[in-house]
Parts: sequence; C-alpha cells; structure tokens
Amino acid sequence: MMDRKGPGDRRKNREGRLRASFEGGQRALRSRLWLVLLVILGHVPPAASGSGEWKLEDFAVGREILMDEVGPLQSVFLDYAVYRRSVEPGLADLRVFDEHGKPLPYAIRRRLPAAASEAREPVPLPIFRLDGPKGSLSGDGMPSTGAYRIDAELSASGAIVRVRPSAEVDPSGGGGGVQAWLLDASGIGGAIVGLEFELGGGGGDFVTRLRLESSSDLARFEPVAADLALARLEQEGHRIERNAFSIPATRARYLRIVPTGPGPLPDLKGVRARLAPKQGEAPLFRETIEGRPDPGDQGIVRFDLGATPPIDTLRVLLSEPDSIVEGRLESASDPDGPWRLRQHGVFYFLERDGPIRNSSVRGGGSPDRYFRLVTSSKGGGLRGDPPRLEVVWQPEQLLFLERGPGVARLGIGRLGASDGAFPARELLRMGQGSDHDPTGPTARLGAESVLAGDRAVEPEPPPLPWKTWGLWALLLASVGVVLVLTLRLMKESD
Repeated sequence: MMDRKGPGDRRKNREGRLRASFEGGQRALRSRLWLVLLVILGHVPPAASGSGEWKLEDFAVGREILMDEVGPLQSVFLDYAVYRRSVEPGLADLRVFDEHGKPLPYAIRRRLPAAASEAREPVPLPIFRLDGPKGSLSGDGMPSTGAYRIDAELSASGAIVRVRPSAEVDPSGGGGGVQAWLLDASGIGGAIVGLEFELGGGGGDFVTRLRLESSSDLARFEPVAADLALARLEQEGHRIERNAFSIPATRARYLRIVPTGPGPLPDLKGVRARLAPKQGEAPLFRETIEGRPDPGDQGIVRFDLGATPPIDTLRVLLSEPDSIVEGRLESASDPDGPWRLRQHGVFYFLERDGPIRNSSVRGGGSPDRYFRLVTSSKGGGLRGDPPRLEVVWQPEQLLFLERGPGVARLGIGRLGASDGAFPARELLRMGQGSDHDPTGPTARLGAESVLAGDRAVEPEPPPLPWKTWGLWALLLASVGVVLVLTLRLMKESD
C-alpha cells in the first residue's frame, strides 16, 4: 500500500527543511564569524616593550664614555648637553651600555657625600695696615718697592703678632697713610676661595681696583688675582656696595691687598675668608643664556635654559654700560607660568676703571627651565640689547660598573622611559665596597652621535583601533548573513 501524503504533510516537510537549512546557516555563520574574529585579534600589533628593554639605538643620541682610570666603578660628571637632550624628569631617560650594546648598572648621584662637599663658615682674618711715606707711589700709581718693606713680629706658629711702622713714615702724621693691607691666614686650615670685607662708614663714593698677592715668608709675594674691586656708589637714588669677591683657591700663609690705581684704600673694619669644602667637590660649570624681549611687554625679558640643570647661582647681566634698573627675576616650569620670585632689587652694569656688576643669587629650589626679568620703567628702564642670564651649575655624577676594558656608551633622550638607575649606595656595594667612593671623575664624555633622533623624543601616534574595527566588521557581517538567510527563507517559503 502506498503512503500518500496530503498537502498539509508536504507543507510541514518543506517548513522542516527550511528550518533545518536556517539553523545550519546559523551554525556556519557562527563558526565563520569566530574564525574572522580570531584572525582580526591575531593581527593586533603587540604592545611596546617595557622600559627595562631599551636598546642603545632606541635613544635620540649617544655619547662615548672615555675611561681615564682602570677599575670596575667609574664616575663621570654630566655636562649641559646631557640635560638639554634629556626629555624625562630627573634624567630618567639615560642608560649606560658597554661596547657590545649590553646595558650596564648605573646610578646618578645628585650630591656628593657630605664629607666631600661640606660647606664651611667664613673665617675672620687678622688685618694689619701697611703704611708708606709720602711719595711712595710710583708714577703709574703703584706703590714703590720701599713701601712693601714689612717689619713684623711673628709668634712661634708663624702668626703675625704686630707689624712695626716703617722707619720712613713720619711719626708726626705726615706719612702717606695706608698703602696696602696685610692679612694673616697662617691659622686657616684649608684653601681660601673668596674674601668678604666690612667697609668703614665714611668716605663717600669710591671704586678701588685691587690686586691680591700671597706669600709664605713676608719677603716674596706672588700674584693671586688682579682686577678686583671694592666699591660704594650712589646712583639714581640707589646705594650700591661691592664688598666681596671670589679668588682662585690659595693656601698661602699671608695675603696682601694692593691698590692698582690712584686713590687711597678704603677703611677696612674686618675681613673674612671663604673656605673651600674640606674635600674636593664637583666642579662648577657656567652657561650664558641670551635674553629675548617679551612681544607683549618690552619691560620683560625671557630666558629659556633649554634644560633643568642643578643650578648653583644665577646672575642677570645687563648689556649697556652705566645702566641700572629695578626689577625682579622669576622662574617657572612652564613658559606661561605660574611664576615664582627668585630675586628682587637693583641690577646694574657700571664702568669705573673696569666693569662692576650686580651680585649673583643662589639658585636653590625647584628646577625650573624658564626665567624672566620683569623691570620697572624707573630711570628709563632697560637700554641697549636684551640682558643675558649667567647660570652657574654643579653637575650631577653618573656612576656605573664597567665590564672589562673598552669604551662605554651613554644613551640620552627617550620619551616614556622610566628611571632605570640604582641607588648610589647599592651600586657602590656592587663595586668595590664603601671604601672606594670616586668623588672625582674617572671618565669623561666624548662626542655626540645621532641614534634614533627626533623620533625617540616625539610622541608616538595613537595605535589604530584594530579591536574596535574588528568588532564592527563582525557585527556588520552578522547582519549581512542574517539578511541573506532571511531572504532565502522567504524565497523558499513562497
């Protein structure tokens, strides 16, 4: 007997086949979409390598480190170019490599050990007049040889007890007065690097040019520094007093202050010696930054240091001789501020038998890159070319462990690099121990070479949103497949 199916049965069979076809299409769609998603995600670029994996060629520039001494622990002072090339705070984008490109352990010491850079208070020096007779000045304004004949009584330690007046001086008061000052430094335990003077209150304005000489026996004197100046001036309502100067480090027992021009020596009430630290310290480097007038205010001059070195002192240098301005020196970490006060007062450049300039100001505080001089229009304001800014700074010390002979390399400048330095104390333990601490340099920086260049310090473009694009593509593909299957189902149902 034949099994005959009616129209209803045939319709049910057709609907079953359509349903099975639709479900099969869905399963195929899901499998294909998952395959597409895996392919898309598999082609997403990997994340950038971590800061601990930087190579020498990843940095903007490189510097050779030339080692002058043999030993595992090396030391080099960082120059201004290193600070200019670094783009991360605290020199975080520095790395040291050996000659094969392998990274070396390193540390950056911001300050030398306390014993090596301990400051010392100025020490008073005994002072003695050296009087000379009338006519003791030679034709060029210099004291003659006879005026330097010193008859002094010394103690057993060599200290000056008293200086006997010259026999050529008229005891009735007709002598020529003080011709020089003698300073007793025999009791000083260290090198003298500067002198501070307490000037008498009378005498009005003066500018006295001086020469400083040294001696170990009061018989023969050698020059220490020339073209020094003491001054007291009243100009444009301002009182200017110059009563201190720096000198080359000297350990002489006796110092003599001699005028180098006409006019008497000023009255001295006391002299103090500035002493060098007990041990050697990092050298002081000097940079002069050109000023740029502010486009919106001609009374403001801006200075861009291009870096943030550890500043020791700052000094504004006016360009026009015989000029004096009131103003304030300010600094900021951003060219638009906020600004903080560094110095307020009078800035001057006077010509009185040589240049006389305003004093420096200590540069401690936050390491700012941008400075500006805001001046008053009083007295005519700024004249001539824009002032310059003299920056005296003490470099930081780079310590590193070498691996055998050869030339090490310093990589500088990498945006996004994190600090990879060891603590200095830990690096010293890794070297030869705490008894070997190179407070001075054992190596020096060589020429600079370009590595990755500007692309190492410029922000990278944001990565392409591969995942977002992939998900959108997956969604659109799903919608498209569903539409195709729906149309096929509708066609077969008809």
